[in-house]
Amino acid sequence: MRNDAVNPPELALEHILTSGCLHGNCPTMYRTNRGTFVVQGYAVTPEQAGVNLPAGELLVEIPIDLLAGVVRILDGRRPILDAPVASNSVN
Repeated sequence: MRNDAVNPPELALEHILTSGCLHGNCPTMYRTNRGTFVVQGYAVTPEQAGVNLPAGELLVEIPIDLLAGVVRILDGRRPILDAPVASNSVN
């Protein structure tokens, strides 16, 4: 097992894309310094989804256009979203 899997580095986020909404916090994708993504979205309970989750995992719902926009960005293209988009970095 890799040492960083046991003791991962302190989490740092880079904002990739926010799905458009006009009033504050919206579904957002972040890239981490750990080679992963963090997703901000709408909480879905395991009961709502009909799935069993192991301890420590959560279900999050995001708009399809957010994921499609992130794929476009990672592919070097401009995102196409139905609503306004925000893009900046946070640490």
